[in-house]
Amino acid sequence: MKCLKGLLPRRRGIGLRSLLTALVFGAIILPATLGSLVVSLLSSGIDEHPSIRFSAVRRELGRAVEPDGKGGLRARSDYKAPEWLILIVTDRNDRIVYSDVKSLSAGEDIDKVLSLLGQSRFGAPSSLKVKGKEPTCVYVETVELGGEILGSYYALVWPVDLRSLSKTRNPYTFLFVLACFALAATLGAAGVSAMLARSVMKLERAAILIASGDLETRVQLGGIREIASLAETMDTMRKTLREDRDRRARFLAAVSHDLRTPLTSIGGYLEAVEDGLASDPGTLSRYVSIMQDKTAVLEERIQGLIEFARMETGEWRLGFRPLWLGPFLERRAREFAEEAKLRGLDFHSDISGAGDLSLPADEALLCRAFENLVSNAFKHSPPGGTVCFSAGRKDDASPSALLVDIDDEGGGIPPPERELVFEPFYRGNGAAAQGNGLGLYIARSVIRSHGWDIEVGDSPSGGARFTIRIPERAND
Repeated sequence: MKCLKGLLPRRRGIGLRSLLTALVFGAIILPATLGSLVVSLLSSGIDEHPSIRFSAVRRELGRAVEPDGKGGLRARSDYKAPEWLILIVTDRNDRIVYSDVKSLSAGEDIDKVLSLLGQSRFGAPSSLKVKGKEPTCVYVETVELGGEILGSYYALVWPVDLRSLSKTRNPYTFLFVLACFALAATLGAAGVSAMLARSVMKLERAAILIASGDLETRVQLGGIREIASLAETMDTMRKTLREDRDRRARFLAAVSHDLRTPLTSIGGYLEAVEDGLASDPGTLSRYVSIMQDKTAVLEERIQGLIEFARMETGEWRLGFRPLWLGPFLERRAREFAEEAKLRGLDFHSDISGAGDLSLPADEALLCRAFENLVSNAFKHSPPGGTVCFSAGRKDDASPSALLVDIDDEGGGIPPPERELVFEPFYRGNGAAAQGNGLGLYIARSVIRSHGWDIEVGDSPSGGARFTIRIPERAND
């Protein structure tokens, strides 16, 4: 069976992985992020936790000043401190660079700042009031760049107003917003689950129909890309099973006819002998000879069925052993030459190109494969025609490969049928179609099991040419 990969069209739509990823994002990350954002908008603009306050102060410092390129700091002209912060920045010479306090101007000495802070860089303010409030938290740090001190900053943060906090940072607001987003995520998850459940149930019903033998109902689903792709794969499997069922039905009908014909003939001659119609030895001998021929045909067809069953069920096992290809082909050529004489055909062989190539192979199976191919050439060659059997390295694309050619002078095989002739039960069209349609299938199965390849084309004489390509390192 041909590999389905690459034969199916690429489905467009929502991917299952993308859908589940979005669901997880919506159920976990989105509520938390949006909840925090809403709370931040409803709050005073800064979280009251000390570490968060300190991080916010340092962010504001980066917005207020920048290196001046001369080992110092300079204020950004477009910066304005937020309501919750008073910021004072000095350079490495303790001169004020930036200040939110009206009484402190740029260029003044640090001493005035220290007096406002209680004569200590790290002391709490004693009497400083800005905007009518006394700051209760002071952050003092040096500012460095690449290990070199550029200056210092003093940040004053106001105390927390519990009444304002209770209004702006109401925990119930946060919980309500989070619950709303969690509810939305839950509803989304329920919708996705329902969508997946419906698709899986449809696939289950389709699988039950196929298992029960209904190979006519088409499997078709849309929506999620992976589910739709799985449905299309199942439909391809359904078509393959239906085609296989139809081939088997045609094969059983053909086999019934092929087996019944020689059996009917044998039964007719036996009745003739029983009724005394073959009283003289010559007639009896002729009847026995005909029955023997019919028995041989019957045995050949039954053997083909047995080999087909072994190929299909995997009951055969390959026993590879080193095989010298030249002597093997010489033995086959001598056998085929004798059979060609009995059929009234010419047989030409040239296997000198095989050389001393040795490969691991199952000799018994290869004998059967070559017999099927050459017998097929004999059957399709006209009386007095020529069958050629040759081996050599004639492949320009792969000069290390050995090619074995089998040519006949029959009617050839049309290009549309060249791949079909290797399918089981296929017996071609027209009066030239013979056999039970298993010989070429078995031959290709054996050849491919050895790592070789086979193809069919036109022979120089106008008939068919079967070419076996044997890589020098096949089955290594």
